[in-house]
Amino acid sequence: MGALRFRLFGFPVEIQLGFWILAIIIGLRPGRPWTDAALWLGIIFVSIMVHELGHAFAARAYGQSPSIVLHMLGGLTSWAATHELSKKRRILVTLAGPGAGFALGFVAYGAPHSPWKGHPQDLVDAYMKTPFDSIPKDPPHPWSITPASFYGHKENLAQYFAAVSGVDRNVERILKGLDDMKLAENTLVVFTSDQGFNVGHHGLWGKGNASNPRNMYDTSMQIPLIFRQPGRVPRGKETDALFSAYDFVPTVLDYMGLPPSPGRNLPGKSFASVIRGEKADGPADAVFGEYGRARMIRTDRWKLVHRCDGGPDELYDLQADPGEKTNLIDKPELRKTMIELRGRIFEWFERYTEIGTDPVGNEYLRPADKD
Repeated sequence: MGALRFRLFGFPVEIQLGFWILAIIIGLRPGRPWTDAALWLGIIFVSIMVHELGHAFAARAYGQSPSIVLHMLGGLTSWAATHELSKKRRILVTLAGPGAGFALGFVAYGAPHSPWKGHPQDLVDAYMKTPFDSIPKDPPHPWSITPASFYGHKENLAQYFAAVSGVDRNVERILKGLDDMKLAENTLVVFTSDQGFNVGHHGLWGKGNASNPRNMYDTSMQIPLIFRQPGRVPRGKETDALFSAYDFVPTVLDYMGLPPSPGRNLPGKSFASVIRGEKADGPADAVFGEYGRARMIRTDRWKLVHRCDGGPDELYDLQADPGEKTNLIDKPELRKTMIELRGRIFEWFERYTEIGTDPVGNEYLRPADKD
């Protein structure tokens, strides 16, 4: 439908008008004062802008030239899907046209992101009665940037888990709406997140940026990934195979019978066979990750975290130490293992990084280690 373009703090900004006009239409429901709708839209606009500016400034710090696109899809679909679809209203279906079905790019709940306050009181009260015996009581990590008052603070824990349960509650409403409208068997639903979270694990409160330097513990990196489509996706089936976020797009395209993305040197591979309940089609023996100046390889047994500015590096034996408590990077007997894993990191990123778009990679040291 067109876009409004301007610059802010030196960043190119594009506001995609179609989504915002749709939001206004939904917000101005009969009987609702226009001031309420304006306040709702204003809060969402400012929050999204501040969030995107934060990412833009961070990207600029790493030598990138970011742009900001405000489409509001997350805020719109999370509200519309939860409140409209759960009431059996076909507003999202009819927008696509008769017989066209519908697609939600994503239903983006902010929870359980900070702030950890103001969540449903009934859930908070229930969690305030919980002993949280499964939460580690580790002392604050020496790299932690979180105030010590967060650790073991029961109100913070209760608010965090109330936020998680609040998301579960609303996802249930969406799924029930799909079931009631007889859309579930024709709708692939994917429940996932963009990172893990520590609520005391490793003496941290937060994700990868809860420490300086940034961490790549499993508790920070691992995410839920649940596929649902009755009649096509077997219920309750799990897999221990290694997959990564870069496998997501190839998987969904394959699942829908579409060809892979053309003309790009992409690392991902489809695991659609696993979703269908079949045997994994040659799963990878390792996954790779990057966060700031840290890069990682993780196999079934080993994890190596290599930092481009000289360390500190980390090596964990995940079979003997699944909690990643003991850093083995200085063990002489594991030097050969470390060099092999680090070589695989260099090789993988050199193969899949687009030339000229990887300022972090350009800073990497490539020592000629020989055993």
